[in-house]
Amino acid sequence: MTKTVDVVVIGGGLAAMKSAVTAAKSGLEVLIIVKRNICSGASFYPMMDMVACQSSTGVPAEDAEYLAEILDCSLGMADETMNRTYISTIRDRVKEFPEIGVTEYKLTEPKVACFAVKARPTYVWSDWIKIRKNMRAIIDSTPNLNLMENTTVLALLKDDERVSGVLIKNDDGISSIACKSVVLATGGMGDLYKYNLNTSDVSGDGQAMALAAGAKLINVEFNQFIPGFVRPAYKTVFRETTVPYMEKFLSPDGRDLLAEILPDKSEREECLRLRSKHGPFTHRTIARYFDFAMMRGILDGGYEEQGFAINYKPEIADDESTFVRPYYNWLIREHKVDLAKDTVYIAPFYHAANGGVLIGHNCETSIKGLFACGEVSGGIHGADRQGGQSTGSCLVFGYLAGKNAAEYAQGQSVGKTVNPKEALNSTFVGSGNLEPEYTTNKIRNIMFKHGNVMRSEKPLKDAIAEIKTMQEDYAPLKYMEGDNAKEAFKARNFLILSQALLNAMLNRQESRGSHYRDDFPNTDPKFERRFTVSLSDGKIKVESEKSV
Repeated sequence: MTKTVDVVVIGGGLAAMKSAVTAAKSGLEVLIIVKRNICSGASFYPMMDMVACQSSTGVPAEDAEYLAEILDCSLGMADETMNRTYISTIRDRVKEFPEIGVTEYKLTEPKVACFAVKARPTYVWSDWIKIRKNMRAIIDSTPNLNLMENTTVLALLKDDERVSGVLIKNDDGISSIACKSVVLATGGMGDLYKYNLNTSDVSGDGQAMALAAGAKLINVEFNQFIPGFVRPAYKTVFRETTVPYMEKFLSPDGRDLLAEILPDKSEREECLRLRSKHGPFTHRTIARYFDFAMMRGILDGGYEEQGFAINYKPEIADDESTFVRPYYNWLIREHKVDLAKDTVYIAPFYHAANGGVLIGHNCETSIKGLFACGEVSGGIHGADRQGGQSTGSCLVFGYLAGKNAAEYAQGQSVGKTVNPKEALNSTFVGSGNLEPEYTTNKIRNIMFKHGNVMRSEKPLKDAIAEIKTMQEDYAPLKYMEGDNAKEAFKARNFLILSQALLNAMLNRQESRGSHYRDDFPNTDPKFERRFTVSLSDGKIKVESEKSV
């Protein structure tokens, strides 16, 4: 018998928690479905010492400056109305942290966020275990809020043009859940890349399912790449605030790649000074050569397995600032890495998506009853994004998604039930012989090499052609009811999503913020428009729209 609820929230991170708790306040029955455990994903990444959220002040002149900074940072690619909403409501959402079990504290030391000009109120938190315990207690004490963990949502089900439920797989097998509305809060797509600063459950499920159901993606060529540790403490986030203490930055064979790639060798200090101001890569200043040095070494020298050696000055051990001392101590405590003594090896890692499922100002998608929030959603952010705004957006738009999904559900009846077997057969079509694990690993390598911080036409076209060929030789259905179902599902999603990203990167024939084209190194005013990506009859379609 098909289970029936009012609202399904898919995801286990900050946005999912906020939307589920908000929807439950309506009195409707809300079900959270999580691929692993609650409090997961990028919001709770274990190889990072803290997470930060940037807030507005509520002073009109200061908030106007904040909006101008955000829009300038986005390089014309962000939605102004949504960012006005962020600035006007983030202060209220921060006050509601206890509702989702987060114990935060406000920094007393001013911190200028990545790509920001001025310091603003910043809240941080880090005790993932305590937050998870708190959230479980909140769910247990809310009768109409339920949790289904270790469950993969395989597809969004539709009744005519509206969402009617989800197809799921867990230890009990494959089944369906009927509902009135769905909130996608599945997070980003880091696992699509060989090197990423996400857990393996952050794999683009929501983006791929939304595309397959008929929704659009937007701004998916804009993604954040941050240096991460290759060794020791693999996948640890590299803090840009440590750059001033860097003494050496060398390839595995001892070459100074930064000196080799900088057009003007006298600008080395300025390059590093600017690179210490932001974690993610951007093409906008000469700081880009720090990331170019690594990427060129990877593409030309095959250095990705070894990483690039950094040695720090001993004085780093004496820095008491908020964004150095806790990080330094955390590395020693959790990973036995002492930056004052040990060599670390870094490479460009995928960190976060600036784009995702296209949503309107109420977090609605083009499919009736389907809402999205958090990193899975797109349109809020642009070519670059200020630090701390991603987590803040989970709160602001998680609230809106939960509120509006509940309001929509109150006016609807439950959609028609479906036969899970029939839904599975119609969703996972294809024929061929490729194994799921081979497929996912191959795509990770392709994306790491050709969808990273340096892109150009021929490698992008070659990558798209190779993935299309793989897709023609992949039959997910034969794995979907066996032990390899989760990997088969991931491979199907990777085949769709990788083509969406690569085609958007190919169509943007310019460099803008986090998107850099080696063959089009300058920003071109004629590309001050946003690209949407859709899927029709198995083919990716890229269209442009004016920025808003």
